[in-house]
Amino acid sequence: MSALRDTDGRPQQELGDALLLDANSLSLLLNALEDRGFLTRTPDRHDRRRHFIELTEAGRAAVERAEAALDATERDVLDTLDTDERRQLRALAAKALQDVDLQQPSGTSTGV
Repeated sequence: MSALRDTDGRPQQELGDALLLDANSLSLLLNALEDRGFLTRTPDRHDRRRHFIELTEAGRAAVERAEAALDATERDVLDTLDTDERRQLRALAAKALQDVDLQQPSGTSTGV
């Protein structure tokens, strides 16, 4: 939902591509979020197969609560590190992840 917050009104397919989700998995996820009142899907007036996804106020509030909880957890976990150590940890994590291929899970084959 945080991916939607910054680009509200995003086409469903574009959201799936950004989240690396196939159409079926994305639909299941969006159905659950829509059922909870966190988002709406609006058909494109020019192409009924295409839908635009928008967060509701309840969805925006849920994102804010989740981010606040994440910040609190990060503070608790990293409480013993000073500012320089936190900066170094972030830099090391970024370096460790720089060559990770998010498109292909480790240990799987593309079949090519």
